[in-house]
Amino acid sequence: MGFAGALDVREPGSWGLLLSLLSFNLGIEAAQLLLIAVLFPLLTLARRTPAARWVAVTVTVAIVTISLYWFLDRIPLPTGQSS
Repeated sequence: MGFAGALDVREPGSWGLLLSLLSFNLGIEAAQLLLIAVLFPLLTLARRTPAARWVAVTVTVAIVTISLYWFLDRIPLPTGQSS
């Protein structure tokens, strides 16, 4: 609904915006499918190794660490200006 006004078919340029949005969306979906196609077999093989538990823990810690960094980086901090 956020693009409803911009995608009015009577507006000039709205078809170009629609094509850009669809292309972007298809690119994201294709990248996700490619990532799954590459990682799923690797993860399946990793589960068969004796070190599977440690691999899972290591990957989980890395994901949580990166996620926390991104989360904390996006929190607006006060500028220290007093009113």
